[in-house]
Amino acid sequence: MHLSPENARTLFEMVKSQYRGAVPRFAIDDSETMSSKGKFSHRPDGSLRMAEGYRVLIDIENYSGTEGDAVALF
Repeated sequence: MHLSPENARTLFEMVKSQYRGAVPRFAIDDSETMSSKGKFSHRPDGSLRMAEGYRVLIDIENYSGTEGDAVALF
Protein backbone atom coordinates (compact mmCIF):
# COMPACT_ATOMS: atom_id res chain seq x y z
CA MET A 1 0.00 0.00 0.00
CA HIS A 2 1.37 3.41 -0.92
CA LEU A 3 0.19 6.36 1.17
CA SER A 4 1.73 9.70 1.83
CA PRO A 5 3.07 9.98 5.40
CA GLU A 6 0.26 12.41 6.25
CA ASN A 7 -2.47 10.07 4.96
CA ALA A 8 -0.88 7.05 6.63
CA ARG A 9 -0.82 8.95 9.94
CA THR A 10 -4.49 9.90 9.52
CA LEU A 11 -5.47 6.29 8.78
CA PHE A 12 -3.46 4.99 11.73
CA GLU A 13 -4.98 7.51 14.15
CA MET A 14 -8.50 6.82 12.89
CA VAL A 15 -8.14 3.06 13.38
CA LYS A 16 -6.45 3.49 16.76
CA SER A 17 -9.12 5.84 18.12
CA GLN A 18 -12.32 4.40 16.64
CA TYR A 19 -11.90 0.66 16.15
CA ARG A 20 -10.46 -0.73 19.40
CA GLY A 21 -12.45 -3.47 21.15
CA ALA A 22 -12.98 -7.17 21.62
CA VAL A 23 -12.01 -9.33 18.64
CA PRO A 24 -11.87 -13.11 18.18
CA ARG A 25 -8.49 -14.69 18.95
CA PHE A 26 -6.87 -16.82 16.29
CA ALA A 27 -6.26 -20.48 17.07
CA ILE A 28 -2.73 -21.69 17.79
CA ASP A 29 -1.55 -24.41 15.41
CA ASP A 30 0.73 -27.40 16.11
CA SER A 31 3.85 -25.22 15.83
CA GLU A 32 2.44 -22.96 18.58
CA THR A 33 1.95 -19.98 16.29
CA MET A 34 -1.31 -18.27 15.33
CA SER A 35 -3.27 -19.92 12.56
CA SER A 36 -2.57 -18.47 9.13
CA LYS A 37 -5.75 -20.13 7.85
CA GLY A 38 -8.13 -17.81 9.69
CA LYS A 39 -9.22 -20.36 12.31
CA PHE A 40 -10.48 -18.87 15.56
CA SER A 41 -9.87 -20.15 19.08
CA HIS A 42 -12.91 -21.49 20.93
CA ARG A 43 -13.68 -22.18 24.59
CA PRO A 44 -14.79 -25.66 25.67
CA ASP A 45 -18.45 -24.50 25.45
CA GLY A 46 -17.91 -23.59 21.77
CA SER A 47 -17.95 -19.80 22.22
CA LEU A 48 -15.19 -17.69 20.69
CA ARG A 49 -12.21 -16.66 22.79
CA MET A 50 -11.97 -12.89 22.62
CA ALA A 51 -9.04 -10.49 23.13
CA GLU A 52 -8.53 -6.74 22.98
CA GLY A 53 -7.54 -5.61 19.51
CA TYR A 54 -8.62 -3.57 16.51
CA ARG A 55 -11.93 -4.39 14.83
CA VAL A 56 -11.01 -3.30 11.35
CA LEU A 57 -9.97 -4.77 8.05
CA ILE A 58 -8.59 -2.30 5.56
CA ASP A 59 -8.65 -3.12 1.87
CA ILE A 60 -7.32 -0.45 -0.45
CA GLU A 61 -7.21 -1.38 -4.09
CA ASN A 62 -6.07 0.73 -7.04
CA TYR A 63 -6.58 3.98 -5.18
CA SER A 64 -5.25 7.11 -6.82
CA GLY A 65 -7.89 9.53 -5.55
CA THR A 66 -9.89 9.60 -8.75
CA GLU A 67 -13.49 8.54 -9.22
CA GLY A 68 -13.94 4.83 -9.86
CA ASP A 69 -11.09 3.68 -7.62
CA ALA A 70 -11.97 1.10 -4.99
CA VAL A 71 -11.53 1.87 -1.31
CA ALA A 72 -13.11 -0.18 1.43
CA LEU A 73 -12.88 -0.01 5.23
CA PHE A 74 -14.64 -2.79 7.11
